[in-house]
Amino acid sequence: MAAADASLQRSPPIPTRITCWATGPSVLAALLLAELVYLLTHEGLTVMAGSAATGPYEVGIALFGRYLIGVELASMLLLGGLVGAYHIGRPRAGRTEEGHGRRSTD
Repeated sequence: MAAADASLQRSPPIPTRITCWATGPSVLAALLLAELVYLLTHEGLTVMAGSAATGPYEVGIALFGRYLIGVELASMLLLGGLVGAYHIGRPRAGRTEEGHGRRSTD
């Protein structure tokens, strides 16, 4: 009984520092947030009341002209999320749908 109590008291150490894998996405997210704050507080971004609808050509020119860096940063973050979601959700070898990794010995 004492051995069971001792094993319950031991827990793995909690990591207290940011590891190398977290610094890249953190820097990209901070840059994207800084650009978003700049764009929202910039005085030149006023909406006119009687403006016409914007077509796809004008949107494409705007995204790949003036805001190219922001679009590229967002695309890299989305690509990283897509790869991470695939990596987390992929089926692993030896796991079954019913047993969640436990093979029956019958």
